Amino acid sequence: MISVIGLGHVGIVTAASLAHGGRQIIASDLERSVVANLMSGRASLVEPGLDKLVAAAVASRRLQATTDAAAAVAASSVTIVCVGTPNVDGAIDLSQLTTALDTIGQALAGVNHYHLVIIRSTTLPGTTRRMAVPMLQRLSGRVYLRDFGVCHCPEFLREGEAIGDFRDPPKIVIGEQSARDGDIALDIFPRSPQTHVIRTDFESAEMLKYIDNAWHAMKVGFANEIGSMAKALHLDGRRLMADFATDTRLNISPAYLAPGAPYGGGCLSKDLVALGALARERGVEIPLIDAIASSNRAHAERLSQLVGGQPGERIGVIGAAFKAGSSDIRGSPYVALAESLALRGHEVRVHDRNIDPLGPAVRAWSGKGGAPRIAHSLRALVDFSDVLVLCHADAVYIDGLCRFTRTSHRVIDVAGAGRDALGAGSYSGICW
Repeated sequence: MISVIGLGHVGIVTAASLAHGGRQIIASDLERSVVANLMSGRASLVEPGLDKLVAAAVASRRLQATTDAAAAVAASSVTIVCVGTPNVDGAIDLSQLTTALDTIGQALAGVNHYHLVIIRSTTLPGTTRRMAVPMLQRLSGRVYLRDFGVCHCPEFLREGEAIGDFRDPPKIVIGEQSARDGDIALDIFPRSPQTHVIRTDFESAEMLKYIDNAWHAMKVGFANEIGSMAKALHLDGRRLMADFATDTRLNISPAYLAPGAPYGGGCLSKDLVALGALARERGVEIPLIDAIASSNRAHAERLSQLVGGQPGERIGVIGAAFKAGSSDIRGSPYVALAESLALRGHEVRVHDRNIDPLGPAVRAWSGKGGAPRIAHSLRALVDFSDVLVLCHADAVYIDGLCRFTRTSHRVIDVAGAGRDALGAGSYSGICW
């Protein structure tokens, strides 16, 4: 038996869908009218196909409902928590969740079998570990991972498509501390061969929900800003975005979604400036697109602060071209980093094996007042530096760092290539 607490959109779709799949479900909600509707075979909200699904599940006696959540928990071996966590005055309201956990914890005190609690409610990272688990353990008097388990499995159901999303999800995320708990949770939720199963820690599972929604919101905003500009230019915004989306190698793909360095080079910055100027000329506000440059500057400042946090340290920057494997330093975020660190009073050296230290671009850069000096070899750069900044995912650099770094070195990885290969005393990734 599986109990489902909370019969809002997520809870009722979860309960009815699991019952349709053959599970015995006892659902609970504090609202008597919601429970009464469910027991009469009707949903209390509108969702395509839901009334039919609920009616069939109730008729088969695989779906029951009650206002007594504690009794539902006591009668089951798994409880799925689907209560709301709305925003109130700009902060997340956990009152429904704490009420549910209070009920579950007290009910577990009288249960003598292993019980898994699956939290589907949207919560900020840290909530499951720091609030839910201790609360359940304190109220139940039982031992976590011996007598009961907890998983955080966020939902990704779209209103209007919720039943299809539940039955055939693009991904299932299981935040777990125990493989045993994760196995139980994975066995409950339906999936297809195309479903990606992500088993991770509590905090990452909680964060993935927010990443998804922020990304979706940003895509809507971006498309609408482009569409508004298109209309001002007498173009078809829908057609333009459809053509844009045909590129699944760079545009609609994982490309550029690896956190690391700020963007740079000769194209992105100038084209964002041109697009902003065109929008202003046409009287179109594009705050999301306009904010990209300031976001990039803020990230560059975070990198500079991370690298140059200790006054007096000598800093070596490994990789100067704006892209690994090239020799183009125009608009390079790594050149900008070296310059900003030098302006802060650090001694800075730069090495890039693909750039001629005597070439015109380097001569022009080195001729600037206060510009960092060029190190002619990686070994010379390592020997000079207290802090090493790995900017390029280059096997030659990784190999050299493995051989030359000392335990006294602090290494900052911007490229995401050196976390397992470096022998330095201190290692930090810029975003990990």
